[in-house]
Amino acid sequence: MSLQVLGWVTEKIQVASDESYRDPTNLKGKLQKQQAFDAEVVSNRKRVDVVLAVSKQLSLSLFLLIFVFFTPGRYMFPREF
Repeated sequence: MSLQVLGWVTEKIQVASDESYRDPTNLKGKLQKQQAFDAEVVSNRKRVDVVLAVSKQLSLSLFLLIFVFFTPGRYMFPREF
């Protein structure tokens, strides 16, 4: 994952974890923030799809790695390695 994508994801996580949404004041500003966020997600849809695809590949790779190395009787390499 590139540093640019990582920075974007980190920024969005910070926004998502912000609990100021509980305060009912300034609803118009909050609606504008939500609309801007939605527009940004739509405009970065390809990046989001790439991140999701890579995460699925990494999850599958990790599962296979664990299965191969930690299943009794299964070896990826001959025993002499």
